[in-house]
Amino acid sequence: MSSEQRSGIMESLLAKRNYRNDVDSLDGIFDQSVKELELNGGFSLLPLQQIISSVSAHSHSKTISHDMECAVARAFSSARSAFHLVRETLSEKSHKNYSKSTCGVPLIDPDTDSGSWTGYHNASEINGRYNQFREGFVFSNGQLFDVNLEGHNEVREGNELECITEKSHPGINFEEDMEELFHLMHNVVADGVLKAIERRLSLPPLYFHDQLGPTKSSSQWHTKRYIIDTGRGNVEQNAQCEPKNDNPESQSGNGVDIFLPVHTDPSLISVVILDRPGVNSNAMG
Repeated sequence: MSSEQRSGIMESLLAKRNYRNDVDSLDGIFDQSVKELELNGGFSLLPLQQIISSVSAHSHSKTISHDMECAVARAFSSARSAFHLVRETLSEKSHKNYSKSTCGVPLIDPDTDSGSWTGYHNASEINGRYNQFREGFVFSNGQLFDVNLEGHNEVREGNELECITEKSHPGINFEEDMEELFHLMHNVVADGVLKAIERRLSLPPLYFHDQLGPTKSSSQWHTKRYIIDTGRGNVEQNAQCEPKNDNPESQSGNGVDIFLPVHTDPSLISVVILDRPGVNSNAMG
């Protein structure tokens, strides 16, 4: 992946449709988050590293903290490799047929209900104006799929390399890595926030679960990669770059590029984890 052609930003988003007051505790982190949701109109910035450290402290095990941090690193690393492989093997014909790419990944038909999408979509306005500059893997209602990444691993640095080469994880398994990331986003973060909302509103424990059912099987989450040509003008494109986004440039009235329009997710709660190599690597910034 070339920094000249891509922003390097990846996101993993969880949309859930349908662990007290000690701010250093896990519950305390989420209680503070709920206060921020009230003050900021429904937005809160959660320190992922602090959450992982708190889980480790409650379990009295540094291994759990390391495993959770590695889960994030492995998931982003697997997604990068999978995006590269899918784009490399995706034919014009197969994409128009919306069946499967030549590497077996299900392709999303943009004419179907986006609420039940599971598969890959390219960066194109045909997949919604919010995906004009984002390609993505989408998982709905507990569904997962695998991508055979054997022999297609990208070069990794730092803790990504350390996590990938551990004896307990000798290779990459895309489906397992996605499942581990979903566990962190859903079981730890999203459930933690919902329980904090129950405490804040003096609702019975498990109120949301009892009223809406098991959200684990009625959630949608995405792993996205921005496809942005940052080498505009006289900057020569790297010959080894993957094809750039073929959409027209999206600009506001003042000439500033807009790659993701302002919008509201139709979700009970949304969790967004951002990864930007060298700036917010593995969402640990």
